[in-house]
Parts: sequence; structure tokens; C-alpha cells
Amino acid sequence: MTEDEAFIRSIVDSPGDDTPRLVYADWLDDRGDPRGPYLRAEVEWAKPWRNGRRPRANAALWKLADPLDPVWVARVS
Repeated sequence: MTEDEAFIRSIVDSPGDDTPRLVYADWLDDRGDPRGPYLRAEVEWAKPWRNGRRPRANAALWKLADPLDPVWVARVS
């Protein structure tokens, strides 16, 4: 298993925990990978769920996701 896959597995295994996403985002940022900013934006976008509210559509998040592999986006979202 690659490091990238291990991070994804930790996200999948803990869907309600932002920590794996943020650690993965740091790791990606250290490598200049554009997926890091996407993960950070997704964490911010999803915060209303914690209070039982549905987040609003977020064009900036979609723009960050647009150039990324859609399979990767689906797996970490």
C-alpha cells in the first residue's frame, strides 16, 4: 500500500473525523500537490453538517475539484 493509499484508507475508515483529511492535506501540501487545498476547502465546507445543517453549494470547492481525478474526489469526499 502506498502512503497516498494509506491516507485515503484512514479517511474512509473515519468519515466523521477531520483529522485524517487535514493530515493528508498537510502531506499533499508538502509535496506541492493541488489536492491539499481541495481537502482543506472540503473540511470547511462540511462544517455545517456538525450542527445538523446542510452546507450550501460551493463554487470555489467545485473549481478546486475540477482538475482533480474524479475517482479520488469521490473516495475522499
